Amino acid sequence: MLTISEEICSQNIRSLPEVPPRRLCPVDEETRSAEQIFQRIRKSYIQSLGIELSKPIKMKAFLVLACLVLSVYAADKYNAKYDNFDVETLVTNDRLLKSYINCFLDKGRCTAEGTDFKKTLPEAVETTCAKCTEKQKVNIRKVIKAIQQKHPKQWEELVKKNDPTGKHRANFDKFIQGS
Repeated sequence: MLTISEEICSQNIRSLPEVPPRRLCPVDEETRSAEQIFQRIRKSYIQSLGIELSKPIKMKAFLVLACLVLSVYAADKYNAKYDNFDVETLVTNDRLLKSYINCFLDKGRCTAEGTDFKKTLPEAVETTCAKCTEKQKVNIRKVIKAIQQKHPKQWEELVKKNDPTGKHRANFDKFIQGS
């Protein structure tokens, strides 16, 4: 087992002020039980890693590890800020749809949303939207189907621009035809 002693990490920890634990709400039996369960899970997880930590370092190490895991997970998906983008208005308003197509093809000006979509489009085609949230997948399918039906020539231009070799076309077409 690896042992990380206070001496090794004391230089970094000494600069941190000691903060006494506080309760923001009264502790009942259910809360105490949940805390005990959390402590047991945390302890068994750290032990499963084969690391024995000295007491002052345990919580800090666990928090750092938890932050790293969350940041990796967050990086696996696109930002959800456009999950509620009004796709229905886009696909029913041909003038608006054409302006987005022109933005994607570098033939017209882009809105802030259009610029963001344009940046992620090549990767979304290449990975068949692997980083998309479920809502984004539904929205992308609606928009692509509208472009394919209403503007097939521009759709072909978009395909050539974002997948010049045609390497990802079959998989992306399957994705678009999915539910």
